[in-house]
Amino acid sequence: MKIKEIDFNNIFFKKRFVDFCISSLPIEEVEYGSLESKTIQAKSYLAELHSSDIAIFSINDRNKPVIYCFFDKKEQSKTIDLSFAFPAQAFSSVKKIKELRWGFYTCCLKAMELSGYDKINAKVRRRHKKASMIKFLKRWGKAFEIKKIKKGYSEKLIIKKKHLEYEIKKLQL
Repeated sequence: MKIKEIDFNNIFFKKRFVDFCISSLPIEEVEYGSLESKTIQAKSYLAELHSSDIAIFSINDRNKPVIYCFFDKKEQSKTIDLSFAFPAQAFSSVKKIKELRWGFYTCCLKAMELSGYDKINAKVRRRHKKASMIKFLKRWGKAFEIKKIKKGYSEKLIIKKKHLEYEIKKLQL
């Protein structure tokens, strides 16, 4: 997998982001309202993500984007926060999920390389279909450690470099 910086002016990228937000409802701001309102909120959130310290995506061997990831460095704790990630296309088969995992893990390793930190934290903020997402992460996110922040509230993902490297080796076999 190759990694590139996100071009926030790329029309395909912007359309995919808005389409993903409208269809998946990953953030509270796009859960309610008209299609136009959801589109405006998605574009507003994309503008916020533009200030991410690291905004990258992975590309498969067919030169197609796989997953987009946005990270922020936390110098005080010497960690990286995963702000948001979304797939470049719908995935329906195990083969596509394997590619998605490999692309995501590769983005995480690149973020670690760029930041000099070896740990990523992510908070699951999704409300719509949250249980399904947690189930998906437990099944397919083998490099993640999933912890509850408070009972009944939210989950936190912890991703360590050694776990990423191990899972990438398994995917390459």
